[in-house]
Amino acid sequence: MNDKIANPAPLGFFGLAIFAWMASMSYAGWFGPEALNSDVGQASLYFGGLAMMLAAIFEFLRGRGFNAVLFATMGFFAWVWTTAAGNAPGGDPAYGGWFDLFWTVFFAGFWLGSFKRPPAVMLLVLAIAVTFFFHMISGFGVTGLRIVGGYVGLAVGVLALYVAVAEVMAAGGGMTLPATGESGGGGASSSF
Repeated sequence: MNDKIANPAPLGFFGLAIFAWMASMSYAGWFGPEALNSDVGQASLYFGGLAMMLAAIFEFLRGRGFNAVLFATMGFFAWVWTTAAGNAPGGDPAYGGWFDLFWTVFFAGFWLGSFKRPPAVMLLVLAIAVTFFFHMISGFGVTGLRIVGGYVGLAVGVLALYVAVAEVMAAGGGMTLPATGESGGGGASSSF
């Protein structure tokens, strides 16, 4: 591991938190879709994606593949999703359902690979998979589940923020929050 590079995990988990929270408020029905296209909506979604992508690069350089893959996939998803939001004409929701199917399968497999991670990280990855699952089902026609997916997405935001804070606390004073393990939320002692 390259110890000259600061721990990028708090930045990545915070980027995931803000992206998931801001996007999911719309899906949960708290705000209409137009909120995502507002200045604040776009800025927070772009910030989240950029923060995750930067964290992914530095996690890779530190040899922490699990976090690098988590942040890169979600960071690129955030940028693609944010760029496409509001720019494409309405289409067949089932087409988006197929897109979400691939994300569901990927994160279900990623969750299985997270079993050696701290419980908070395992739960976070599971919540991401479940969020994509509900969006997939919604795309295939069960529209009421889109709101459920929004609320699970809000849980992703809360869990990611919790892990980000745990990483900062572990690095700053050696404190450990419950369910985050000895090294904070990202599992710094493991390379993948």
